[in-house]
Amino acid sequence: MRRLAPTAPFVPVLGCLLVVALGCEKRAATHARAAAASTTSAVRPVAPVEVAEGPTVDVYVRADGVRVAGDALEEPALRAYLRRQAEAGALQVRLHASEGVPHERIVALLDLAREAGAEHAALASD
Repeated sequence: MRRLAPTAPFVPVLGCLLVVALGCEKRAATHARAAAASTTSAVRPVAPVEVAEGPTVDVYVRADGVRVAGDALEEPALRAYLRRQAEAGALQVRLHASEGVPHERIVALLDLAREAGAEHAALASD
């Protein structure tokens, strides 16, 4: 008579597969709940940002310097120009930086604009 191999090793393998399958199902359900929650939170209305009326100055920054309305300006002249514009109302400054301008230079110019009285100063995406 032929002897069959014992079935004991087969039972732990099935148990492991069952545990893995249940774990994957639970994880998928958790991700589905998280996705549903993030979708509903993204739908909430947001109040519009009110921007005060005033002059807008476009500052162009290149590797060779800073230009405003086609004129090359050094930092002191730029600061004085922005201060004069800020006196006319809520000044908004849009900084257009060409490729290769160091990040530190951009941050320094945004700070300069705020110090000169700009109510809003931001990096424009062209």
